[in-house]
Amino acid sequence: MTNQVQCPNCGQRVAAPVVMQEEVASAKASPPGIMVVDQGDNPFASPAADLTMPDEARNPAVAMAGVSNALRGTAPWVTFLAVVGFLFTAMMGALSIGTAISLSRIGASTAALAFFLYGFATLIFGVLSALLWSYGSRIRAFLRSGQTAHMESALRAQKVFWQLVAILAVLYVLALFTVPIITFAMMRSVPD
Repeated sequence: MTNQVQCPNCGQRVAAPVVMQEEVASAKASPPGIMVVDQGDNPFASPAADLTMPDEARNPAVAMAGVSNALRGTAPWVTFLAVVGFLFTAMMGALSIGTAISLSRIGASTAALAFFLYGFATLIFGVLSALLWSYGSRIRAFLRSGQTAHMESALRAQKVFWQLVAILAVLYVLALFTVPIITFAMMRSVPD
């Protein structure tokens, strides 16, 4: 279990810093919450770092202004990608219907498979576009109000988007390996 101390700068509970034995040698006992490590003459010891923050870094208004500026620059691009995604979704939907109609002349099973695959891709693009649109609208709500609850809502929407993208990426990689194996197995089972 890590010892924790209260930070004198910000008042938060933080992990106790590790200090060199020489730094506390003059003290009768180790300061409370400070773990003392005797490094001796270790040439590989990490250098000591100044962990104090400048006043402007501790100021929540400065941090919020930086977050606001970053999100202000992000919102137009997120909205642009959402609109492009909606347009692509509409085109995929039309392609799905058109392909199913044209392939229905060849066979019902081929048309159904094509409709299913294009329909699934259309659904995925539609959901991703809706999540991006939600993220962009929540960013705009935060920029209008400046409330941290709206910022948290925007970041949650972003998290959901990236979770779905990660799941789809894993499924895609799995499909890259499994579909060729299944196809090869099916081809070998077909008699000459």
